Amino acid sequence: MKSVKIKDMVLKDTPIEDRYTTHIEYANKFREITGQNGALAMLCCSAISAYRQKKGKNHLEGQAYIFDQFKRGEEIKILRQTYQKAFVLISLYSGKENRIKYLSHRISADHIESRPSVDHEGDAKKLVRRDEDEQGQSHGQRLADAFALADLFINLDNEREAEETLNRFLLAFFGSNKISPSKDEYGIYIAKSAALRSLDLSRQVGAAIFF
Repeated sequence: MKSVKIKDMVLKDTPIEDRYTTHIEYANKFREITGQNGALAMLCCSAISAYRQKKGKNHLEGQAYIFDQFKRGEEIKILRQTYQKAFVLISLYSGKENRIKYLSHRISADHIESRPSVDHEGDAKKLVRRDEDEQGQSHGQRLADAFALADLFINLDNEREAEETLNRFLLAFFGSNKISPSKDEYGIYIAKSAALRSLDLSRQVGAAIFF
């Protein structure tokens, strides 16, 4: 085990655009220094292990640990290998315009302004674009890749639908007999099963068409 030190990098809390930027750059540098794009997931595993050891006999069985958020597909792979079916990835999404609008208002609030300016909206667009995929940086953000690996997708643009989706998932996850697969879910299962019939990874692409 080696000690990792990141020099000349300061994590900022405010304003919000600086907070996002410094944390992104810090994480990128950490992955670069360790040479592991899944390094932050390893820290998650280490943190859980340390917490359990600290609690000792007082550790609660069946306790959930929530991490927000993952940025690389390699991180998901490590967590699935470590915790297998006990690991659940939930991807939350909203329309791009709504995300930019929300972030623009947060930026303007940090600058004590009543409404977002053109500059605030521009900063928000840059952050959203960077978060999705830092092209050209081998250790950068790849949120779009990690997002697609989820076990559950929740649309935050509809609060009622989001709550219903999450409640239904939790009931099914904990073994409720009242939940049966939807048509879309069954289609996903069939497509995945078809993909796994090939031993060639490059050909593991499945599809299902329902009428």
